[in-house]
Amino acid sequence: MNTVATLIPSAIAPQWLNWIIIRYGFIWPGGYFFQINTFLTKISGMTCINRVVRGGGAGAPTPYRIYVDSGIVLLCIVGLSPMVPIVAPIATMYFIVVQPMLRWLLIFVYRPRYDTGGERWPLCHQIVISSLIMAQILTSVTLALKGSLSGAVFVGCCTFPTVMFSFWTEERFLRPYKDTALLQTSRLDGGQDSYTESQREEFRRWLVDCHKASYVPTCLLGSKENLMTLEPAVVISKDRGDKDDFPSSSTHSTGPKRTKKQKGGIYHRKHK
Repeated sequence: MNTVATLIPSAIAPQWLNWIIIRYGFIWPGGYFFQINTFLTKISGMTCINRVVRGGGAGAPTPYRIYVDSGIVLLCIVGLSPMVPIVAPIATMYFIVVQPMLRWLLIFVYRPRYDTGGERWPLCHQIVISSLIMAQILTSVTLALKGSLSGAVFVGCCTFPTVMFSFWTEERFLRPYKDTALLQTSRLDGGQDSYTESQREEFRRWLVDCHKASYVPTCLLGSKENLMTLEPAVVISKDRGDKDDFPSSSTHSTGPKRTKKQKGGIYHRKHK
């Protein structure tokens, strides 16, 4: 039993440490950032394979391997760090190195379609919860094999609150994340509380800033025409009368211009 308990810090942890270092030291810079596979297939004349390696162009789904790698590293942090503390700083370096590369890839290479809602949050939630449960089970088994039964029972019992929290979170937020946008989803949490006008104004400004930050291509563009997130939305009181039933063209000309839906597009070119 002691041999099995010492297997994690002596054999399993070094293997995953080597995997993490290889990923952010060689695979990410060469395969993702510098696109070595794309370069080799292009100079070799393999057009079909080159197209597959480059992806589907603007608006295509993000490679699923990115989520898998990040989830595995997170699992190593929360699962192996209690037994092998050196895993935590090395895995943290992975996110420090990969984050700017991933940001550059999403803006200039993959250019995924803009998601106004929380389509990716359920996946992130499942990655985090499964990592926590795996870490608790692994720590509990290791403590039990080493003879610390009280610690093993305590850590094992922590699994049930984690599972209950996961069920409660999914029941409350899963549907709004799937079928609503950023504003409606944010109002779901704490929507029954009352706030002053200044607090609501501060929250509105923060929400618009988050919306701009999530739409990185629009912010980098720097244009001031036909951008719905360029200025914060304000409510203007207007007298209702007979003209409201039949709005004139002059009324619409003073308001902001609406942009048409463009799949995968970053901005709308100005037609001369």
